[in-house]
Formats: sequence, structure tokens, C-alpha cells
Amino acid sequence: MIEENYDLYIQQHQAVIVLFGSLSCHPCQALKTRLILWQKEHQQVMFQYLSVDEHTFLAAQHLVLSVPTIVVYINGQETLRQTGYFSLDTMLKKVERYLEIC
Repeated sequence: MIEENYDLYIQQHQAVIVLFGSLSCHPCQALKTRLILWQKEHQQVMFQYLSVDEHTFLAAQHLVLSVPTIVVYINGQETLRQTGYFSLDTMLKKVERYLEIC
């Protein structure tokens, strides 16, 4: 996914999880690995990792001020956002709940 297609990508898929991270951020890399594994069991959810080092403008456009930041979109709308220190398991349970409802 590239900057020009971000909004289109979000609109084209029912559920999208975007992790904004950095190569120098060890928690970001750990979250990326866990999200890739989780997504394999939840094929209806699209997952994208975006490096803020490479996509600075896109991160700023979406008010990503620190990493890690995870943004969840359901039906094209931002539904959930987590930044910094948070429980990934709790967040993913919320995503699963949203998917059951939709």
C-alpha cells in the first residue's frame, strides 16, 4: 500500500488494521509479528504495516504522533486507535467483537 492509495484501500476492505511503526522501535516489531500471526487466523481482516520513517506525511495526515500506533477501520471508518503501551490481546478482542456485530 502506498500513500496515494491509503484511503481507497481502507474503503475497499471491510476490516483493516494499520500498524504505524519504526524499525528502531522494538515493540513495533513485536506487534507486527503478532499481528501477522493473528491475521492468518482472521482472513477477513487486512493488515498493513507502515513505517513512519518512510511514510512521514501519511502518518502526520492521520495524526500519528508516536509509535507504535494501531488504527482499526471497520467499513471504512476509524473504529479503534491505540498508541504507546497497551494490551494487544484486549484490542484484538474488541476487533473480533466489532466483526461479529458487522
